[in-house]
Amino acid sequence: MTSHDLTIEEINTTLGLKISINYFTLPQEPYAALVRKVSIENISKKNLQIECIDGLPAINPYGLKDWLGKHISRTVEAWTAVRNVSKKAPFYQFKVEVADTPQVTPIKEGNFYFAFNNSSHELLDMIVEASCVFGQSTDFLVPESLMASKKFQISNPQQTSNRTPCAFSFSRISLNSKKTYAWTAVAGFAHDLTELNSVVKKSLRKGYIEEKAKENHKIINEVKEYCLTKSSSDTFNEYCSQTFLDNILRGGLPISLETAKGAVSFNVYSRKHGDLERDYNFFTLAPHFCLREMVITETSTKTVVTMSGLMRMWRTV
Repeated sequence: MTSHDLTIEEINTTLGLKISINYFTLPQEPYAALVRKVSIENISKKNLQIECIDGLPAINPYGLKDWLGKHISRTVEAWTAVRNVSKKAPFYQFKVEVADTPQVTPIKEGNFYFAFNNSSHELLDMIVEASCVFGQSTDFLVPESLMASKKFQISNPQQTSNRTPCAFSFSRISLNSKKTYAWTAVAGFAHDLTELNSVVKKSLRKGYIEEKAKENHKIINEVKEYCLTKSSSDTFNEYCSQTFLDNILRGGLPISLETAKGAVSFNVYSRKHGDLERDYNFFTLAPHFCLREMVITETSTKTVVTMSGLMRMWRTV
């Protein structure tokens, strides 16, 4: 774990796989997104045929407010729509605003999730209907449909409305001994479908994700350098810079902006006041992604359930 990214690594000796996941936020873009880079290395001595389902078993469509999700989540499924599935970049949104008023307000914004192969830069197939993977297991504990099939196939067509969607990519991999397969997933928010398709095109450009990872690192380091500390203790040095960064996220970092009336001070990276965990502060949380962390790995003799990263399911066949 660093100030600018998070890496999770898991070694599964049962399947002979080493899995590495790296997370970082996408900087300097007019939309919000989280990048997730995944790699699977075959550490066994045999070649493997793998079916891999990776992503979110449930994702909140844009427009699902906190109260609606907690109190009438089943009812508001009727407003759900998933668009752009045919282009392998699903766009999750409510059709209209949920409100007890005579006015109907269409929703253009949406959350998105897509993934692509790191070598070919081709988009991976997407699953948006959870029952395609879990069948009747609505608690998402057992991927019944995956385990029951000899060769997994994505349902066609998928149910894209009137139910809570998922966001899974699907890969069928031939992985020789000591070889690695890698892909990148991007989850975020776009103001409309046109912007999403532009985001996808930009993300598929060779070197773009790597450039953004370096840019993210650079921005965080520049903020931390305002509290550059040199002492005999490296731990203390890092503590000072990290504490400064944490406080910037609360109080803001003043920058000088030139205006018609002269220079003015503006605080970036700031929130109005307080900590989310303090119950006397009133916060209105914007709807974002529903993340459930789980890994389900299947072999012919044993199913192993662990907690690591988002949800990943694969089996050797």
